[in-house]
Amino acid sequence: MTHSSQVWQHHVNDWQKGDLSQAQYCRSHGLDQSQFSYWKCKFTRTKSVTQSVTSKFALAQVETVTRQVSSLLTITLPSGTQIEGIDENNAHVAAKLIECMN
Repeated sequence: MTHSSQVWQHHVNDWQKGDLSQAQYCRSHGLDQSQFSYWKCKFTRTKSVTQSVTSKFALAQVETVTRQVSSLLTITLPSGTQIEGIDENNAHVAAKLIECMN
């Protein structure tokens, strides 16, 4: 982070802790409001990328099981439910099952 970005990060953090509107904060600190908005958005984008993503997708553990004939997959869902024997011929069926479970 450059010195300039560190200064703006300090201002954005300070503003978020306070009760002033963005315009009031900028006026009271002699800051250009458009520059403040630019840096606030930049830090928000960076923060959102580094934070964990929440979505409607369930985390699943994918395990490769090797059998003599071919490689099959087993998907273990967080609930403990397992879908076993998935291969390239039936992967579309497993995808539909997972879709229906959500």
